[in-house]
Amino acid sequence: MLDSPKRLPAWREIGAQMFQLGCAALGGYAFALVGVPAGWLSGAVLVSGIFVLMGRSRPMPPVLSDLAMLLAGVSMGAGATPEAIAAMSRYPASLVLLALAVLAITFACAAYLRSRPGWTWEEAILASVPGALTAVLAVAVDRRARLGPIVVVQMFRLLALVLVLPSAINAVSGTPSLGAAASGAMGLPELGLILAGGALLGVVYKKLRFAAAMMLGALTVSAVLHSGGIVRGGLPPFALAAALVLIGCFIGSRMRGLSRQSLTAALPDAVVSFLIGLALAGGFAALATVLAGIGFDAAFVAFAPGGLEAMVVLALVLGLDPLYVGTHHLARAIGINFLLPLAMRTRRPPDDED
Repeated sequence: MLDSPKRLPAWREIGAQMFQLGCAALGGYAFALVGVPAGWLSGAVLVSGIFVLMGRSRPMPPVLSDLAMLLAGVSMGAGATPEAIAAMSRYPASLVLLALAVLAITFACAAYLRSRPGWTWEEAILASVPGALTAVLAVAVDRRARLGPIVVVQMFRLLALVLVLPSAINAVSGTPSLGAAASGAMGLPELGLILAGGALLGVVYKKLRFAAAMMLGALTVSAVLHSGGIVRGGLPPFALAAALVLIGCFIGSRMRGLSRQSLTAALPDAVVSFLIGLALAGGFAALATVLAGIGFDAAFVAFAPGGLEAMVVLALVLGLDPLYVGTHHLARAIGINFLLPLAMRTRRPPDDED
């Protein structure tokens, strides 16, 4: 296995987790120092992945992953200015295109995977659904599908987007990453208020089984306070850096438990399906730039076949419109979470037992 660490005493477990987080923070700082786009996030993901490959990765404590999601939600909500909300009237056509893009990406990638040895239609569909990894894995377990190849394809897509997409966008647009502090930073009392309110609402969302519940809770509270002019500005720089490192560790730790055999066998299929999905996302994003009046870089991140948290954070660190990107990824996550289990339960592919 890639990562099957032995159980440690409590004090050693905490120490190992802190060491891993510290190394991830150093990786993020080094990437940011040399000007790598989304450096804090990319560096943390890369270091966390190295820990996994070495078999030294420790599980991320729920309190830290919740904190990361809360901080990400605060930043997302900070983009909900009155001007940004007024611009949402341009989104309906873009959201229709998003729905078409999700279907096109899913079935095009699934068709490719089905043509490869060992893939059933059901497994190919689950590996190709862009985003909503938790829902995908829950359905895969319920259907007794092979988790290894599905996780490899899904995680390669997410990691490739986080590590490659920022540089690709900067190369195309010719603009540097702006981060999320262009409009100034909120004060610590305001930040504490949003975090507390977001955590309480996040608990409610968890009971309702929403995806990314803590992030949605903080997003809701932050958006309401920012749109009403009660709070202004984004996260303080130190809080933004901490959020990016924590999210990077969270993404990297999702690779834990994969076997090297599963990784190497499914990796070529993962690369090709990722390129197919990225090309289709780019095509639909180009159409959305005409219909929504949004820049291609923001549209590309909004249509990119990645996870909700990672893609919205990328929008923040690249200085793109987080409300536009967040609206699209949230709509996709909600749609997949509701529709995927229904679709997989109502129709069994003819070659299910291959």
